[in-house]
Amino acid sequence: MLHLGGGGGMLYKNWLTSADCLVFNEMIRKCKIYFYLEDDTIQVVEPEYKNSGIPQGTLIHRHRIPLPSPDDDQFYTVYHFNLNQDVVLYSRTFRIADCDPFTRTFLQKLGVRLNPPDSVPEDPYSKLRKQPLRPYERWDTLKQFLEHDRNVLRFFCLWDDSENMSGDPRELVLHYFLADDTIEIREVVHPNSGRDAVPKFLHRSKLPKVRLEPTGWTLDMSGDSCVDTHDLMLGAVINVWGRKVLLCDCDDFTKRFYRTKYGVEDFTPVPRRPPPAPEPPRPVPPYNGFGSEEDSLCSCEGLLPKPPRRDFGKFMGLLSHVLRFVGRMVSDDPVNKERRFIISFYLSDDTISVFEPAQRNLGVLGGKFLERCRVRKPGQDVFKSEPSQYFQAWDLYVGARVCLHQHEFELLHADEYTLSYMERHAEEVRGITRDRQGPPFPVRLLLFSRTLHALFLKEMKRFFSTCDPGNMGVLPLESLRWGTSRKPLSGTLALKRDGQPVSHLATFVATQQYKWPHFNNIYVFLNYYYYCN
Repeated sequence: MLHLGGGGGMLYKNWLTSADCLVFNEMIRKCKIYFYLEDDTIQVVEPEYKNSGIPQGTLIHRHRIPLPSPDDDQFYTVYHFNLNQDVVLYSRTFRIADCDPFTRTFLQKLGVRLNPPDSVPEDPYSKLRKQPLRPYERWDTLKQFLEHDRNVLRFFCLWDDSENMSGDPRELVLHYFLADDTIEIREVVHPNSGRDAVPKFLHRSKLPKVRLEPTGWTLDMSGDSCVDTHDLMLGAVINVWGRKVLLCDCDDFTKRFYRTKYGVEDFTPVPRRPPPAPEPPRPVPPYNGFGSEEDSLCSCEGLLPKPPRRDFGKFMGLLSHVLRFVGRMVSDDPVNKERRFIISFYLSDDTISVFEPAQRNLGVLGGKFLERCRVRKPGQDVFKSEPSQYFQAWDLYVGARVCLHQHEFELLHADEYTLSYMERHAEEVRGITRDRQGPPFPVRLLLFSRTLHALFLKEMKRFFSTCDPGNMGVLPLESLRWGTSRKPLSGTLALKRDGQPVSHLATFVATQQYKWPHFNNIYVFLNYYYYCN
């Protein structure tokens, strides 16, 4: 009995049939109806049960309740309540099963004949929950904890959220704790990605396999309904509360665990995302003519122009290395034919300078002919986007013709240091000049060789006069080979037995139509014979 404000209250024990349960057709909910005699107000209260998952407590607050239609202009009184009958309160049907002793005595004094009390049926859902598992399975969580404490499986995952308007592929790291079969997921947040670095993507807990069950159904999730180790395989897709997560890779400890427990040997990682598309080449504007090409290119790489980078290793290592050649100008002018020039190539920065020595009775003032600079090879457009090709060290050799700013020069001689440097770097020259135009390497190396002593010049002239008595300027190839009837040369000028160097020289002269100036350049052959021996 409940006393409020000095008045008396009547208590009825009843039960409510509810269709909120998705497992069974109906659910029995036990309630109490309080009827206050002082003002005919009614209050309905449902006792609270822990972890029920449904709203409990006061279902209907205290107030006067009208009768159901069509008598909704009247209110409930004490004479409308009796045992073992239904009461409709706001479209909800309550079955009155029993009442307390005070209510029974009060109604009997009023002359109300009470019906016999009825028993409250048992809730089928609660009955199911109270049934023990069959067969009985004992979960030894302590043993599992002691054996697998601090053992964590780590998977690298991918959640493709690109279907959403502002979504994109997200990289995740899944941790599976073997001690209690719980899962924790963290998101990999890259720098400057625009995303907040949240502590966890999913807090450590058991993860259901399929979906979120109805409220109150996830109180005691068994091992079959949660994600287990046999569900986590590379290439598998798991449902993380509605998000499809792809397992792409794992760490070494995880591989050892699956190899030992399940016998898995294939751990081929799944690509997390397609390879990035190659960046399109940035168009380079053409050279504008101001400064060097390197300066113009550096001004296009950023807002703040930077000076072009210099190869300081090459600059410091070859600072004092200069290749000097003596050349003549190739021209139809008889005055220009007699002019001689000193062409210097600086190995530290690949620049060229030309100096003309003064000659008597020539009518041309000597001096600096070309300032030290890098010289482009002829036949190239000046205003273009591609970098120009400049003369390099392997383009200069005795007998070569180079065009320096529309002036063609033929290199006649080289100083002692130049020839010595070329001989020391013969292998480097061989690899660079293999696919370039000009004489093949044996002939080019021949033109780099040292000049022999003038002592052999007389013997060489005698040999050429014998082989070419008519002074036709042609030497038979057999006259230079070993084993002919006539002995070509003796001593240090003798050729090798295989005759391969002579074949190189003869093939080059026949195919390339190399124009030897005249027999005064006979030192070329002397150098070649000296090199072969």
